[in-house]
Amino acid sequence: MLYELIATVRPRSIAEVKEYILPSTLPPFPHIDGYDSIARTAGKLILNNGGIIRGFTNWGVSALPRPIPNRSAPTSNQSINSKSSSHSAVQSNKHTIGHYFIMRFDSSARAQHLLRKTWNADPRLLRFSVVKMADKFEDICDIGGKAEEWVDISGNEGHILEEEEMKAKERDEVMGSFVDDVLGGTGPGKTSGTTSYTY
Repeated sequence: MLYELIATVRPRSIAEVKEYILPSTLPPFPHIDGYDSIARTAGKLILNNGGIIRGFTNWGVSALPRPIPNRSAPTSNQSINSKSSSHSAVQSNKHTIGHYFIMRFDSSARAQHLLRKTWNADPRLLRFSVVKMADKFEDICDIGGKAEEWVDISGNEGHILEEEEMKAKERDEVMGSFVDDVLGGTGPGKTSGTTSYTY
């Protein structure tokens, strides 16, 4: 089955964000002891369970639809650093921006559930969602590894937008000439043989 994973990672330094996404597209970075990237963890899980990773798409840093709690910040039950004020502690418990990326992969349902279980325990992830795109070969054979961005999808509707712009332009021209005629004293109610309006 073909799945698409949309994930939001907490934005930190650029190196940390690259470590999440770029190992699949660039030569590997030097291994950092005790640190395994999110992309590498997901790749290992999928590949070890007989799956295939089609690709990663980086959508960059963007605003979140609503503030998301920081899963790695101390809760009210845990101790808070005595130097920080309560206001700054409350502010650090919410994220308002995140780094978005998409991973497309083929795997069994068991591997997808294992990935969910592993990522639920990772505090670096703010939010993620796995969507089943298709399960039949006929449906998945033509789908590539790169996910299209929203901007590219709107390009398919270009001819419709052009028609709407032309209609708006014609409407503005008619209304403009109507206003000019009214201000000039030749609008509706005045006798002028050359002026005609269509409403």
